[in-house]
Amino acid sequence: MRSLLSLIVAVFLLEAHVEATGNRAYTANIGSNNVSVINLDTGVALPNIALPSPGVGMASPTGIAIDPKKRRAYICNSDSKDVSVVDLNTDTALANIELPAGSNRPTGIAIDTVGRRAYITNEGSNDISVIDLNSRTAFPSNITLPSPGVDTIEPISIAIDTDSRRAYVANFASNNVSVIDLRTGAALPNIALPSPGVGTQGSKYIVIDTKGRRAYITNVSSNNVSVIDLHTSLALPNIELPAGSQAPVGIAIDAKGRRAYIANGTSNDTSVIDLNTGTAFPTNITLPSPGQPEGIAIDTDSRRAYTTNGQSNNISVIDLDRGVALSNIPLPVGTNGPFGIALLLPIPEEDLLNNMQQFCPVKIQIGPRH
Repeated sequence: MRSLLSLIVAVFLLEAHVEATGNRAYTANIGSNNVSVINLDTGVALPNIALPSPGVGMASPTGIAIDPKKRRAYICNSDSKDVSVVDLNTDTALANIELPAGSNRPTGIAIDTVGRRAYITNEGSNDISVIDLNSRTAFPSNITLPSPGVDTIEPISIAIDTDSRRAYVANFASNNVSVIDLRTGAALPNIALPSPGVGTQGSKYIVIDTKGRRAYITNVSSNNVSVIDLHTSLALPNIELPAGSQAPVGIAIDAKGRRAYIANGTSNDTSVIDLNTGTAFPTNITLPSPGQPEGIAIDTDSRRAYTTNGQSNNISVIDLDRGVALSNIPLPVGTNGPFGIALLLPIPEEDLLNNMQQFCPVKIQIGPRH
């Protein structure tokens, strides 16, 4: 029995390891209705993945999120008002998921930590669509976000806390962040961000730190980053970026939760924030020109960050240890406007062991018996 169990465990781990190997980046290309694929081990782009045609006009893919265990990518299509699905085992598109009637300009997407549901921000209808990832169908009703005193809040991006209890939504036009209780599906009161004095900050992208304590929001108009204490649901003072930083958009946090990296769309560089001190490094990392970076993602293994460059249709690479930009990765001919980016990385060993314990019908002891 012990030999048979050892064989089952070995086969499971081998299959899981084979399925999880290969580091890749996937970009949603807003102007060309496709997804680009980059082999991060070689730094070379593979053939684009064509998404289903909307029939008339453009689909306009924007946000992208990956479920690493089921190996599927989900892409928001802003103009066709649906979500594309890509099978990452074969790099082929499956049937699109239709969103409820009235959903307008789906832009951002996040998947809960257990891979059961995806949440989509609808910029034009001020609400959130929810998709059941097992059935690949949308719930019939969207979650309406509070918009007191304004006609529109323009929810752009969404992040889910580490225990999948709440989602936080960055609202571009209302200078606040919406909160959703994921257990009840109800919107909670908005969290006000510091006032810029005139107009709004233009909050665009939101990310939550690795410990689930704080959320960080880029403000494209005021050129700074807002911070929310998730335990108190209160905003802290904004973090100012170095002089010359213009239009901060994408933001990502390294695996250890020590630093945040911000793509500055207009100044074509990347700001770095020390999350322990809450201050930005005095000098930005300059990216190869032209660029116009939008999205950013971090590969924890190779210690590199990748930005999508909408103007030059390529990917910038940053060496995080040295703090310098490397050569850009060109994307295939026919790529237009890379926007959102997500990485497919090997599943951590502890997750493989958790899956193995769920797979095997007997209790498994790891390590010597005492």
